[in-house]
This record gives sequence, structure tokens and C-alpha cells, in this order.
Amino acid sequence: MKTKLLLIGLLIAGAVIGALLGQTVEGTDALGWLAYGKNLKFSVSEINLIIIKFGFNLNFSINIAQVLCMIIGIAVYPKLKKVIS
Repeated sequence: MKTKLLLIGLLIAGAVIGALLGQTVEGTDALGWLAYGKNLKFSVSEINLIIIKFGFNLNFSINIAQVLCMIIGIAVYPKLKKVIS
């Protein structure tokens, strides 16, 4: 159980660090390619009650820096798994 949580934590940390890295280098010439990414948006439905209106949306974006950081997290996982076990 600990090792699965470790992998999930490394993937989440890689995604967050990669997003910050991508936003940081977005305007630079040499590393601007790390900020290239895609956005996916899912609009499921909208519920319109007379008094209130609910909308359910899911937005997902990923860039190259996030993918690279998540790959680094997966590469580090076996070494950290040995330390925890």
C-alpha cells in the first residue's frame, strides 16, 4: 500500500512541478518548447432549476514539462521503493 501511494505521490508531484516549470519558461527562447501543451475540456451537462443553474465541466491540461517530470518520477520510483520497503 505504501509503495502505491509513493507512486501516486511522485506522479502528482511531477505534474505540479512540471506545470510550474512550464509556466516559468513559457516566454523564453531556449526552453519555451517545454510549455507547449494541450487543453481538454468536457462539458457534461447543465441543470437548470428555476432558482439556480448548475454546470458540470472538467478541464484538463498537460504540457511537455509535466510529462518529463512525471517520467522522472517513474524513474526514481524503484529506488525510493527500496528505501521504504
